[in-house]
Amino acid sequence: MEKSISIYSPFFKFLLIILFSTVFLCSCVTRNQGMRSTIPNPKNYQQKQSPATKYLMQGITRMNKRQIDEAIPYYNKAIELEPELTSAYFFRGVAYEKTGQIEKANSDYNKAKELDPGIATALANQMDAYEEGRIDDAVNPEKVYSIVEVDIPPRVIQPFPPKYPVEARNQRIDGYVLVEFVVTKEGKVEDANVVKASPEGVFDQAALEAVKRFTYNPGIKSGEAVDVRIRLPITFDVTPE
Repeated sequence: MEKSISIYSPFFKFLLIILFSTVFLCSCVTRNQGMRSTIPNPKNYQQKQSPATKYLMQGITRMNKRQIDEAIPYYNKAIELEPELTSAYFFRGVAYEKTGQIEKANSDYNKAKELDPGIATALANQMDAYEEGRIDDAVNPEKVYSIVEVDIPPRVIQPFPPKYPVEARNQRIDGYVLVEFVVTKEGKVEDANVVKASPEGVFDQAALEAVKRFTYNPGIKSGEAVDVRIRLPITFDVTPE
């Protein structure tokens, strides 16, 4: 897992901000499930940091000051305290690479990838994004795009018809539900919620249950699959007898 980056680029000056806004560094403390990228209050974040994460941050601070050799002991301490801290291996690998210790660098990169391929890849991609000038992708690698921001919008490949609520059918009630959700880069539906419904509360659950079972071809931006937030109206019409 080769990764080449200039320690003297603006990236490391930007890195501490980036780390506060990404899921993968938050995972050094606790793996948040079902939450998308938000920037936490730094004061609250500091209170939640584990000792290992504090050493990791100190190492990054040293690299930001171009004190690469001094950063390595902090990464060593972070790994000693938390042997499965993926980010510590990754950034120690960067430090080793920039001090000419290529064998050690590759070993750390491979270890990071072994521990958590997703986090290791996200860190590498984030560096690439910053160096290529894609600042938005660097700050928010888990960005959820709107449908107008992508080159190719998501396309449903497996819809699932909603189940008509029995009571509503018996009373011959028609209606609709506007559902908002995220189509992930894997083509799955997440974070589904009701934006508007008429009549309220009658068809909401049936619409959500149906939408959650949809599968999609994901949205595409710059040739890559991305998460896209869309809205979809689900209608309920009683078939005339």
